[in-house]
Amino acid sequence: RLAFFAERSLLFLAAWRGRVRCVRALLDCGASATEADALGCTPLIVAAWAGRAAVVDVLLRAPGVDGPHLGVAGEPPQSSSCGGRGPKTAADWARRKGLLHVAAAIEAREATYLKQARAIVRATNRAADTSRRTKAYY
Repeated sequence: RLAFFAERSLLFLAAWRGRVRCVRALLDCGASATEADALGCTPLIVAAWAGRAAVVDVLLRAPGVDGPHLGVAGEPPQSSSCGGRGPKTAADWARRKGLLHVAAAIEAREATYLKQARAIVRATNRAADTSRRTKAYY
């Protein structure tokens, strides 16, 4: 934790400053890409807020970054020239920065996760329904 950076981790700082190699190294050493600060901000949100498209790409590939973490809204470390403060998702911040391709990549990743989750729920429901029908038959 960095006292001068509101007790955020080194991964937050590397994401904010756009240090792709540092972000990769920290992730390889076990840093959590899904960790949130006191304002709900994650390294992915910080990178999108700062307009760091390459870092966003690396963080989207990090272990554990999936649907529930993509839709999280957080408040960035300081005010922004693109629309001030306020809790927004990483896709919202990227869009506000004019990084439409980054916002689209984040939303595509979230849509893929939701599609997979729905498929799992359908399969589970079908299995339960088959089990009920089998019990009713016998």
